[in-house]
This record gives sequence, C-alpha cells and structure tokens, in this order.
Amino acid sequence: MITETAIIDEDAYIIEGYQVTPEVVDDIIKKFGDKNVRAIFLGKHNEEKFVADVHKSSTPNDWIIRGTKEENTFFRIAKMISEYSKYFEDEAKQYGFTALRMDEDFENQIEKAISFLTKE
Repeated sequence: MITETAIIDEDAYIIEGYQVTPEVVDDIIKKFGDKNVRAIFLGKHNEEKFVADVHKSSTPNDWIIRGTKEENTFFRIAKMISEYSKYFEDEAKQYGFTALRMDEDFENQIEKAISFLTKE
C-alpha cells in the first residue's frame, strides 16, 4: 500500500525493513513496473566488526545500545543481522537484485547505493 500511494502521488521513498524481502519487491515490481520501483539490499556479515561499530555509535536512540548493556547480547544481535544479511543476499541474487555488503568500504558502498537509486 505504501508503494502504491508513493507511485500515485509521484513521491520518492526509501522503504526498509526485514519484511521487505526480495520476493516482496519482485511482486511490487511486477505490479508497478521497474521504472517506478528500484531496489537494493544492504547487509552486514562481519559479526566482530558489527559489535565493534555498535560500541562506537553516537546515535542517542540506537535501539541496540538502548536495549542492552550485555556484551553477549551484542554478539547475538550481530549473529542475527549476519544471518538475515546472508539470506537477503542469496534471495536478491535469485531475483536479480543488487546486494551490497556494508562491512568494509562503507563510504564507497553508500556511493554505489546512491548512484543506483538515483540513476535516470
């Protein structure tokens, strides 16, 4: 529904979340066309780096930092993120979508994502 409203209103939106799987995006593109919808999937695989980055976070309302101080919970969250990332990467390939790993060379990966999403 969000996608349909954005297309009708000619708005540009970034919709994110683990519920927006490559399969769902494929269905949306089949309904509205690839000229109206662009999709890219971002993931993180490196659990150690993920935990190290959480400790560097300066985001005041970061859900991870706000939710726990237990080190082992950070690693459990990192494992979950890594597993979801692998799933999304595999599914993205199956449906012909781009998937970027954000663990290394973050700035370059962001530039790739922006370039992909803003191309005419």
